[in-house]
Order: sequence, then structure tokens, then C-alpha cells
Amino acid sequence: MHEEIDKKPPPVIPLTQTEVREDGTVISKRVKPLTYSLMNWIKRYKNLPDTIDIADDEDSAQFEISVPSSDGDFSYSCYFNTDEENGFIMFYMYYFDDLISKQKEEEIKNLVLDRNLQCITGQIQILEGKSGKSIRYYSGICVKGIASEDPNYSGEFQISPLLYENIFDNGINFMNIFINELKEILNQD
Repeated sequence: MHEEIDKKPPPVIPLTQTEVREDGTVISKRVKPLTYSLMNWIKRYKNLPDTIDIADDEDSAQFEISVPSSDGDFSYSCYFNTDEENGFIMFYMYYFDDLISKQKEEEIKNLVLDRNLQCITGQIQILEGKSGKSIRYYSGICVKGIASEDPNYSGEFQISPLLYENIFDNGINFMNIFINELKEILNQD
């Protein structure tokens, strides 16, 4: 459980990110509210270096992290995306270690449908890629109108990094349970 102070949005600090491209070009980008709160979560809650990729138009950003499963047998590929213009925070978590075979596809679809009914936030999705079908967890929230409407983002800031922590924790906990059930089905003869 997080202390009361953790629930408060961080103070507004105008911030820019400087990037040196391979050709030597230096680009400075404003860090907008959703990206700022994501950055705060990365540093404050996860104690990780800031490796957020901010788009050139400054209206979206992505953070990627590899997270071990609860048993440590594999890792999830996780991504947070922010969409500043529309106020979206999106979280994607991929499990690629076991592809879904044609023989197990119907049973896995039924498991996904059943577990999505039990999922408090987000949903499990079956994705079809070049190498086969895999599993993704998706969760997102819209916070449009909560962030500062000031174009310079110097007004009151309302996006708590705790939103990212909740999305992340709920997703990891749900996926750990789901993947164990998925493996049981995949390992049956």
C-alpha cells in the first residue's frame, strides 16, 4: 500500500527532454502532463531510468519494460503509451513464450472470454502475428479534461503516477494467473 503522499500529483515542473540523434542533430521536446506523470512513476515507483520515447510532435510517448513473471520462468514485454491530445493512457503486456496451436485455439478462446468476465480492469486478447497466435493484456483509461488545459502546461496538474501503478499492478497480477491457466491447457495432451 502506498503512503498518502504518493496519491498526490507531482508538482508542476516545466520539463524538456533532449535527444541527440545519430546524425548529431539535437532535438528538445516538451514533456507534457501524461508523459510527465509516466516519467514520475518510472522514477518514483519503479526506481528505473527514464527511457521514454517522446514523439517528435510531443503529443505521444512510449515506455517499454520487460517484467519477469511471478515464477521468474519468463518475461512479459510491457508498453505504456500516452496520447496527450486525447487524454489516453494505454498499457499493453505481451506473452510470446507459448503460441496457440490450432488444436487448442477454441479452448483458449473460451478461457479468454471467461477470464475477461472476471477481469476488473483491462482485457486479455488473442493476437495473430507472423509466427502464430499469442496473448496480450490491454488496459487503458481516458483522463481528458483532468490534465492542465494550459498550452504551456504550467497550470494545476492532476494526473497522479498512482494511475500507472494501478494499471501496471492489476495487469501483472491478472496475467500471472491467466498465463498459468493457459499453460495448463497448452500442456494437456
